[in-house]
Amino acid sequence: MKKYIYITLGIMYIALNSYAQVSCDNFVVQQIQMDANQENWEVTIFLDADSSVFINYPFIALMVNTTGDTVAQGNLEYFGQFGQTANVFHPTVTTVDNAFEGDIYFVYDEDTCVFNTASLSVDHPQHLAPLIAYPNPATDVLKCNIQAHEVDQWVVFDVHGRCVHQQTRTNEIAVAQWPMGIYVSRIKTSQGLFYHSFQVIH
Repeated sequence: MKKYIYITLGIMYIALNSYAQVSCDNFVVQQIQMDANQENWEVTIFLDADSSVFINYPFIALMVNTTGDTVAQGNLEYFGQFGQTANVFHPTVTTVDNAFEGDIYFVYDEDTCVFNTASLSVDHPQHLAPLIAYPNPATDVLKCNIQAHEVDQWVVFDVHGRCVHQQTRTNEIAVAQWPMGIYVSRIKTSQGLFYHSFQVIH
């Protein structure tokens, strides 16, 4: 019995201590297809990193086609993922479109990656770097370092793909009354679109 306890503790120790921050460039979308019942997408995402690297809570939040329609929404499916492994994610279909083209919003830890099917690679990682949303986790107010007058639109989605908040010309959002959980921000500015995921706790 003690042997199994030590093995379990050892695995947990390795997982917790091998965690390393990875960038969106470390992910590769290997396959996108709809299941036989046309109820879920099956999106295979490979983590191209050392096998000791571990990330927390990866999931696909949204799949948006080229006309801006949400064709699938998802939520947390896995506790984590190791480098050199692939996970199949199953966001629920909202619009049947067997030949999906568009963007996949992939969330892990506190980061959001956007994969575009045109190249099956990460789209605009340079747009992620300038955005700083703080504090994260947030309890009362979430702020960003973009000037309020530069924000054309700030839209927030929950993990089910529902739009829960929308504002213009602001660089802060009151979240004190929001349910705890993970959210995805899409901030539109004259410089382009910025994406960020954040957590609300109380």
